[in-house]
Amino acid sequence: MALVRLRARKERIVTQMLGDELLVYDLDRNKVHCLNRVAAYVWHQCDGVRTAGEIAKAPHREIGAPADEGIVLLALKQLSRANLLVEPIDRPLQVRTESRRQLLKRIGHVAVGLPLVATILAPTAANAASCSGLGQSCATLPCCSPFRCVSGLCVV
Repeated sequence: MALVRLRARKERIVTQMLGDELLVYDLDRNKVHCLNRVAAYVWHQCDGVRTAGEIAKAPHREIGAPADEGIVLLALKQLSRANLLVEPIDRPLQVRTESRRQLLKRIGHVAVGLPLVATILAPTAANAASCSGLGQSCATLPCCSPFRCVSGLCVV
C-alpha cells in the first residue's frame, strides 16, 4: 500500500453527531453525508499524519469493527467518492478495494461493522422555500399566508 498521508476535508464542512452516526454537511456541494460509526472513525483518523495502513492497524474496539485493512480501504473509497478527503485516494493508493458484499463474505461478520457513507442532496435555502413572501413572484410558488397573488406578485 502506498504511503499516502490521508487528510479529511474540514474546510466548508459542518458536522453534527446524531446518535451513533455523524452528519457531514458539505457547504460547497450542498450535500449531506451520513457516516456510520465505522466510516466516521476512519474519517476522524485521516489527520494528514496517518496512512491507510496505519489507520487499518489502529485499535477498533471502540467502534465494534474488526481491525481489517479491507474495512478501512472500503471506508476510504466511500469517503473519497463523497469528496470528504482533501486528496482523492483511488489513484494514489493503487489498491483494488473489495465491495461491501465481498468484504462481508471474507470476514464473516454482520454488516453493522462495515463502513457506510450515505449521501443526499440538500436543497439551498431558496430551493427549500415552500411559498413566496411579500413582493416576491408567485409564478412558481404560491404566496405565503396572509399574502395573495396579484399580477404575478405577492401582496397584502
